[in-house]
Amino acid sequence: YWVMEENRDTLPPGFDPIVKDALLNHFTGPAVGGFSELDLPESVQTFFEMVLLETIKPFPKLIIAGAGHVGKALAHIGSLLDFEVTVIDDRPEFANQENIPDADHHIIEDIGKAMSELETGQDTYIVIVTRGHNHDAEALKPSIGSSAAYVGMIGSSHKVGIMKKRFMAEGWATAEQWSRIHTPIGLSIGSKSVQEIAISIAAQLVSVRHLNNRNNAG
Repeated sequence: YWVMEENRDTLPPGFDPIVKDALLNHFTGPAVGGFSELDLPESVQTFFEMVLLETIKPFPKLIIAGAGHVGKALAHIGSLLDFEVTVIDDRPEFANQENIPDADHHIIEDIGKAMSELETGQDTYIVIVTRGHNHDAEALKPSIGSSAAYVGMIGSSHKVGIMKKRFMAEGWATAEQWSRIHTPIGLSIGSKSVQEIAISIAAQLVSVRHLNNRNNAG
């Protein structure tokens, strides 16, 4: 049986109310995203004795602005972590299947324009790792007020400070909106190499994803 979340209160004939209670808990409880097993008591058994519930849902979307070394490494790790990966860059020699085979989608376009055209939601995770200060700002502007679960931008504390001052002065962001950006990006693990930086970002993405799942379940 296939039960959609929007009609989860309506069960096919033959299901006991105990199954309905378990189903509602599966949608909202700690098992969300995984499996739930329900052994039916003999008093309600009909043509089955056990019910196995499995959640099938789209992967969360990982948007990587920048197809350089860090973007490429993160696309690989993101695909292993069950993200639907999109890489955006204005350089066709970088944003392509041959260079970044782990990405599900490659967008070759002006980064700011492409970011402004993307549909984002609570299952969207945005990582900004472009090749320059101006490209970062253009990618960040349409992202900063979005409903994305995560917006992170690479850069040193000095660079981030300069950009924050500019965004405040131009009215592109409020102090509260800026506080939601993960920048400098990634968990502090002493990363130095490209691969280590990508791992630190991926670890932060996983942490936020789990927190987001718990909040949505509650």
